[in-house]
Amino acid sequence: MKRPVEVRASPNEWIEVLKAAYPFLVSKGIGNLILYGSQAMSFYMKNPLRSKDLDLLTDQIGPKVFDDLTSHLKSTRPSGAEFRTTTIQTIPFDERMMTIYSVEMQILKRPFILEIFNAVLDGLSPSILSPYLQQGKKWGVNVWVPSRDAVVALRLCFRPPQGISRLNATRLNSFIRDNETRIHRGKIGEIVVSWGKADLVRTNLDQLRKQYSQKITGQEKLLAAIEVAEKKH
Repeated sequence: MKRPVEVRASPNEWIEVLKAAYPFLVSKGIGNLILYGSQAMSFYMKNPLRSKDLDLLTDQIGPKVFDDLTSHLKSTRPSGAEFRTTTIQTIPFDERMMTIYSVEMQILKRPFILEIFNAVLDGLSPSILSPYLQQGKKWGVNVWVPSRDAVVALRLCFRPPQGISRLNATRLNSFIRDNETRIHRGKIGEIVVSWGKADLVRTNLDQLRKQYSQKITGQEKLLAAIEVAEKKH
């Protein structure tokens, strides 16, 4: 049987994009630039994950800095990337907005996107992550990254209608296993409740069970922690 073509960039490939983009943005005065998405999980994992995109988070970027970043990436061509298009997309969420700055490229003929978000979850300010941020050095880059507990909370809060996919659940379970002794479910419950996302997490976990017969490792303890946090809130 022919092996399926891998559509995600290897860790070595996306790390080169990170090493080109992150320090450049910091040099432009972007403070507290946050490593986001699956890369935030990879920061804490023994084996970084393959990925089809690189996610960063900051509300300090604008079109001028984005253009400068694109020019920098085109000139340095991390991982031999070939550049296709750039887009700036604004998504409305009730009274809030999220803007996504995207650089579309190809690495070894596989599509890859660098995405920079100016908001988190449903258009909330990145400042909601401030209490949970820490700075560390990984892959030769000094980065800001959410704590392990905040990473789990973020992964539980995927927006509907997609919710938590089978792949994302599998990856989150790998992350939890890698960090089992350093994850605090009580804290995760407090974070979810402070963001007002308790019902969303319950819905996502229920949908995951019904659609894929899959659970998140320690799910019952997570749900119990959310209930305890709600009573205290």
